[in-house]
Amino acid sequence: MEGNKILVCCPSNVAVDNIVELLRSKLKWLTLCRVGVTAKMSATAKEVSLDTLASERKSAREEAKAARLRKGGEDLEIQEVGRVLDSVDVVLTTNAGAGDYMLLKYLAARSKSQFVVVIDEAAQCTEPLAWIPIRLGRKVVLAGDHKQLQPTVISEEARREGLAVSMFERLVKSSEMCGAVPNCILETQYRMAPVIMQWSSQEFYKGKLLAANSVKDIAIATSLKGQLNEIGPVSYTHLT
Repeated sequence: MEGNKILVCCPSNVAVDNIVELLRSKLKWLTLCRVGVTAKMSATAKEVSLDTLASERKSAREEAKAARLRKGGEDLEIQEVGRVLDSVDVVLTTNAGAGDYMLLKYLAARSKSQFVVVIDEAAQCTEPLAWIPIRLGRKVVLAGDHKQLQPTVISEEARREGLAVSMFERLVKSSEMCGAVPNCILETQYRMAPVIMQWSSQEFYKGKLLAANSVKDIAIATSLKGQLNEIGPVSYTHLT
């Protein structure tokens, strides 16, 4: 990805903000810009929002530009936004937020897209929603797991017409048949002890899952472990 600006998208604001917080804590050298409605962002994400970063730059030159802003209006605002986006490594927004007016104007002023688009939780967004950020990119990476949650589609008619099948799932299945799309499975999981992981690994992932060192030695109560071995998978149900 060296030399490319990265656009990271997720279906929800919470998921985007989680990535912002993770990048700020683990990869502190990256410069970030969170695009979207600030009222829907976490406090951490607001600190690197487009509005915040643009305001900081603007205030530093406020007096010199006051007259021009009164005349120039939108064009000067777009220039300010452009300076912010040019200065960062990673732009983050929701899939729908990739249609942000300022973001589109920024790209329209350039001869070609600078973005490598990464869509996380791609198996949870409908295909039309995936196309919003995809059209902005030179390259696209989809990350997700179609064996888990599908896109939320309330309309039964829309489900019958295939809207509940994500682009991610469609491409994975196409690749399984003809190898048309490069893909890989991340085999190491970090949440389940091996005895709990075993069933889902066999049922959904052809036995390929491996438990990370951080979870492979988690102790399971002897009585529960015996029951798991005897009766198979256990379902946990929330009772109100």
